[in-house]
Amino acid sequence: QQKYFHWGFSEMIHFENSKKNVLNGALFYPANYDPSVKYPMIVYIYQKLSKRLHRYENPSFLSSEGINVTHLTANGYFVLLPDIEYESGNPVISATECVESAVKSVINKGLINASKVGLMGHSFGGYETNFIITKSKLFAAAISGAGISDNIRFYFTHNSDFNAPEIKRVENGQFRMGVSFYEDKNSYYRNSPVHNAENI
Repeated sequence: QQKYFHWGFSEMIHFENSKKNVLNGALFYPANYDPSVKYPMIVYIYQKLSKRLHRYENPSFLSSEGINVTHLTANGYFVLLPDIEYESGNPVISATECVESAVKSVINKGLINASKVGLMGHSFGGYETNFIITKSKLFAAAISGAGISDNIRFYFTHNSDFNAPEIKRVENGQFRMGVSFYEDKNSYYRNSPVHNAENI
């Protein structure tokens, strides 16, 4: 079925975070790319995704993550999957810095329409998306799939899938806070989408 679709191509980009560490991002070009056109771009985030640079993906409306790169490139979008390097105690603040740096590196290439950049994330990426739009002005639209908006409320919940409290995952797991809510409330508030929502 591949012959019935238009296909783009991909390249690895490199950018720096605030600590001057060089990170990677997978950049997918639109099908039938025309250098004279400034295209819209979708940025999809979830920890480290640059390893998907050469991933084969059938075009489809169906996706457990809410995104299909090939479907988007076939419809005239750039797609960027940037890697994120996290700082303990500031997970989504550090994510914001990485994502903004990655997007600016593509903007500086002159490939895209900087006023038409969208942000997407699912699950932990949804949490990151919810927070990033409270701090960044780079995105015209955002989609958060199953994302946490209130990290403090989430901290006190019980996960029925894992039959375990979320405290462990927030302090020392994926959320990388490093300390309990009671040891450093300010960090929790700093990394809270809902407590920064007035800035959207």
